[in-house]
Amino acid sequence: GKENASEDDIRQGRYENPHFAFPIESSVNNIVITKAGDVPPKLGKECYEDSNEKKLKRRNGIVYNTKDTYTFTLWDAHADLVKYKAVNLPAIPQFSLASVNGGQHFSIKLYTMDATKGKHLQCNIDPLFDIEYNKRKATSFGDGARRWMDKCDTISQCSTEPDAHFDESDEEVDACCCNLGL
Repeated sequence: GKENASEDDIRQGRYENPHFAFPIESSVNNIVITKAGDVPPKLGKECYEDSNEKKLKRRNGIVYNTKDTYTFTLWDAHADLVKYKAVNLPAIPQFSLASVNGGQHFSIKLYTMDATKGKHLQCNIDPLFDIEYNKRKATSFGDGARRWMDKCDTISQCSTEPDAHFDESDEEVDACCCNLGL
């Protein structure tokens, strides 16, 4: 990670962030491919993938193109990211995810990399998107959140004060802390 890299290595991207890396096809719940001209699934609604198509994609892989629309779904019945809690665990009450990860933010990145490069150094990856998840009052802010806050026009749009401009009961406001890092 960055903590053991020199300033020059950091500038050049010659460091490896702590991570788990998996192929996208095995990392998401569903991949719905909408052909050009067809209407893709509505975001925020349930999104289903035909079970036979799903088996074929997992077995044969996917040849991506720039004409079709790809909708990826990712969820977990045991993690409520809006409330930042572990939920639905048998015989265990809900608890804050911050008690497990020390309040660190986390990110989900999709990137490509030449397999011959070896390590997943930042200079070896080509990011497609980076979603950083920060939970107000529960996690630290990552680089993506800081860049987003720096771009705000007014302090009221991105105040880091715990109660400024937020209603505790408004889960949609907490969910907006998930932002694109690129």
